[in-house]
Amino acid sequence: MLKAFPLLNPITFALIRDNIDFVYFFNRILFKRVSQVTSTSLFYKRLIFTSFRRMSDDESKIPDRDTCQKLTEDFAEITKTNEALAQTFLQDHEWDLQKSISAFYEALSKEQNNSKPSSVNGSNSTDFYDPVTVQKLFGEGKTVTTEPPPHLKLLSWNLDGLDDKNLERRTKAVIETIIKLEPDVVFFQEVVPTSATLIESELPEYKCIKGGEENYFTMTMLRVFTIFYDKHQIIDYPHTMMGRNLLVTEAHVSKVKFQLLNTHLESTADHSETRKRQLKAAFDTCLRFSDNYTVIFGGDLNLRDGEAELPCNFYDLWEYCGSSPQFRYTWDMKMNTNHLNFGKFKPRCRFDRVYIRFSRPKQVKPKHFALTGFQKVPNTQSFPSDHWGVVAIFDLNHSE
Repeated sequence: MLKAFPLLNPITFALIRDNIDFVYFFNRILFKRVSQVTSTSLFYKRLIFTSFRRMSDDESKIPDRDTCQKLTEDFAEITKTNEALAQTFLQDHEWDLQKSISAFYEALSKEQNNSKPSSVNGSNSTDFYDPVTVQKLFGEGKTVTTEPPPHLKLLSWNLDGLDDKNLERRTKAVIETIIKLEPDVVFFQEVVPTSATLIESELPEYKCIKGGEENYFTMTMLRVFTIFYDKHQIIDYPHTMMGRNLLVTEAHVSKVKFQLLNTHLESTADHSETRKRQLKAAFDTCLRFSDNYTVIFGGDLNLRDGEAELPCNFYDLWEYCGSSPQFRYTWDMKMNTNHLNFGKFKPRCRFDRVYIRFSRPKQVKPKHFALTGFQKVPNTQSFPSDHWGVVAIFDLNHSE
């Protein structure tokens, strides 16, 4: 049996704070919220009743009545739904409009993938945001199309979050790089909670999937109006002294289905054997996916060349795209001056790698491989990270 008090919406709470007799009013509101969705799909009804069960009891996070009403109206206008559904999503996301709308479209996309219902307005549905929504939600300059994108761009980057020197400024520089490059998929490693919070707040157009919550962790990001999240899992490595794991995210772009594997393998030369076991475990996971999926696996693998043994049908993207010497070293102490404790010896390593296994039939073609992060952060002597970021661009074939 549901507890009555958590069912109160925040506008009702605001009325309570104003000492208004709310018993009759609450019954009317509850009936109205359910009846308002009788003309919409079962999907929306299910969302509302699910929301009733998980509403927060924390009144401190509820805005005043006028703010609640304004946010509710804005949500309903942007999503072309109604105020009942708007209140549901806003309550679930602490009245953050951007997060609430992102969650709405994510839920709608998942429902469409499962059952292919009509959209709210009864027209044929699509995974992609309409342009008006994108402009209102994410600001001017953001564009969107109802056609699936012909390319996919991936960025993989170790953020060196364990070095707190200029960390906030460095994180903001990474955010600026993402805004400029507009990658569809991001693999981050060595993210710390303060950086994760900043990234999530500054990049609402990305869904962030974290491989942990404490110390440091990996994070995969999906650009919500080009690639769509299906599910994810976190696989802990049995042999790790550094809390490392494998973050596996299933996603799709129209008919092209992806398994995206982001990891940070054990560090330092002393842990070579552990790192090789972790690499094998990661590839074993990759091999379990059917040929319907394009598998992209990468991150800060900390690999030395002698440690990299690839299974059949896996390709190293740097090699596949021509093995350019310019883009070989991703951890380059000769060029990157963030760490000056190496003396005359300046190690240069290809720690950060991305591998691909193609689907059958082949739907993805690697087109370009490069590095990023070469500009120092303004007003500092630091680069955004001690690693360069890896950028890969793929052509997508949606006809198969």
